[in-house]
Amino acid sequence: MSTGFLMFVYPPVRPSALELVEAFSVGLLFSLLLIKLSSFEIRDNNIYMKRSKAFPFILLGLLAVRLLAKTILGIHFEYEVLAGMFFVLAFGMILPWRLAMLYKFKQVEKEFKLKQSAGSENWNFQSENPAPRES
Repeated sequence: MSTGFLMFVYPPVRPSALELVEAFSVGLLFSLLLIKLSSFEIRDNNIYMKRSKAFPFILLGLLAVRLLAKTILGIHFEYEVLAGMFFVLAFGMILPWRLAMLYKFKQVEKEFKLKQSAGSENWNFQSENPAPRES
């Protein structure tokens, strides 16, 4: 995403301030669904993100809404400005979702460490993804 912001160096891509606020706000609304469906769990002495059966359908639904909006709005905005607006919309969706995931992860991590220090079980805490198990 960081290199995507370089598109705004090209003047025709720059939306107005109001268009930026609108696009970011719509992204925030879309992120609420992702935040609601994403959570973590402690399993096998590690922290994992819970799988949600609805998550792929929500992502496809959000994509469909974005494509529909792009088709409808395409007649009202120049293509370059619309590209910039949808980039900001995507950023507005990803940023709060990632921050919420960090917050939720830290909560589960704190709970995990409390259980680790209070329990008699041997908890194996890893700060990185575990290596795949060989079968």
